[in-house]
Amino acid sequence: MRLLYLDLTAQTWRLENFHGKPIPFYAVLSHTWGEDNEETSFEDFEIWTCKLDISSKPGCDKLRFCHKLANETELRYLWIDTCCIKKSDSSEFQRSLNSMFYWYQKASRCFVYLSDMTFDDFGWEKFAQNGWFARCWTAGARRAEIGTLSSEGWLPNR
Repeated sequence: MRLLYLDLTAQTWRLENFHGKPIPFYAVLSHTWGEDNEETSFEDFEIWTCKLDISSKPGCDKLRFCHKLANETELRYLWIDTCCIKKSDSSEFQRSLNSMFYWYQKASRCFVYLSDMTFDDFGWEKFAQNGWFARCWTAGARRAEIGTLSSEGWLPNR
């Protein structure tokens, strides 16, 4: 398993491997995928470290928001499928797909990114029509306990 680590001093995220090592407490981000060129990917982390003060890709918005939540929850590790899985390795990709439920189950928190909702939209009817609800409402994602993210920011549990 790979996790993103938030380096508070450098204000960056970097990938760390935990193959054969104890896994620290972590959060998982449930979200809908954007276009490949918009998402922050495993390959991006092989090339650069995501600095929180730049907006090189729209996918970095998810990382910046998770930075805010990491500070609030004191969690420094995060699992996001687009960043932590090497999709170009078909064997790893298949193992990861088979492990996702377990990874969601073992997460300390699950954050939900609702890129197509605003604060004004928030309500059961709008939520049920949301792209995340239609595509990601899985047993693992149902673990979302502390709130959600819309395109406008944090929506705490009510």
